[in-house]
Amino acid sequence: MIVAALIACLGAGIALALAAPVLGRSMRPAPATVLLTAGAFVVSAGTGFIACVMCFETIAGIPAIAAACGWSARQLHSSSPAPWAGMLAGAVVSVLLARSLISVVGEGRSLWQSAAACRRMPNVAGLVIIPELESPRAIAGFPGRVVVGAPVLAALGPRHRQALIAHEQAHLIAHHHAYLQLVEVATAANPILRPVRRAVRLSTERWADEIAADQIGDRRVVAGAIVAAATVTSADATITRLAFAQDEVAYRVQVLLQPRRRSLPAAAVLGALLVVVPAGAVATTAHITEGTFERAHARLVHPHAPLTRWVHSVVVTAHPAGPMPDTAAQ
Repeated sequence: MIVAALIACLGAGIALALAAPVLGRSMRPAPATVLLTAGAFVVSAGTGFIACVMCFETIAGIPAIAAACGWSARQLHSSSPAPWAGMLAGAVVSVLLARSLISVVGEGRSLWQSAAACRRMPNVAGLVIIPELESPRAIAGFPGRVVVGAPVLAALGPRHRQALIAHEQAHLIAHHHAYLQLVEVATAANPILRPVRRAVRLSTERWADEIAADQIGDRRVVAGAIVAAATVTSADATITRLAFAQDEVAYRVQVLLQPRRRSLPAAAVLGALLVVVPAGAVATTAHITEGTFERAHARLVHPHAPLTRWVHSVVVTAHPAGPMPDTAAQ
């Protein structure tokens, strides 16, 4: 049953990776970002948890360890998957856990460095202008800063500048860095989820576009600012980065030039299922594992266990008239 739960988690991860681009474009950006991030986190954490349980049951079934902990090794072996499967799961989850820890440390260091950089920057309405900066960006901090290159500002008109700054400030207001960092950690723990990372990156950009459009009051102005900024910042970009950026910019502009979309109910239901399925697999695994170890402990000390029945027979033979001790309580 635990193997089935692991397969369900892996299947949910593959389905989420395949559906992430569609979900990100079929839903409004805010719920899409939240749903995709939650799905990636639940899938990666759930897969790791189930793999750890498989490895733990295999190790607990070793006779010496089972005897030391008061468990029945035979009962654990009968309820656990094949030993090789448990050890393989343990080896894989060890590598992925190391990757996720490295990612957590890296993301934490990046956030700390960003916060330190923000403290050193001048606070002029949260805006910092750097002459040599290629592309505008929002730097997370306490508070964060919007950093814009002088060439970009020089190439934009007043309305486009306002839209660009509103877009970058939206990243800080909505804490988009938190979603991106969570997805980075989830992807490190489960490389299958790499398409989700790209989908979340695009959905956060669309989310900021919508916030900026609400503030400016004109979706076309925001679309024009995106095109103008992309034209300035693409001069020194590599071919791969430029191709991705052009595809992303074209889609964002297309969305902004249309009336605001509503989330498709089917997409929301599918996304919710991709979160519920791995969560249910984790809950099922926890329940089954608890029952397995309870039975393993009860079989070792229960009056109907072979060793305990022999002890009972010896006690009854030696003391036929006396009350039989409650060995189950021992």
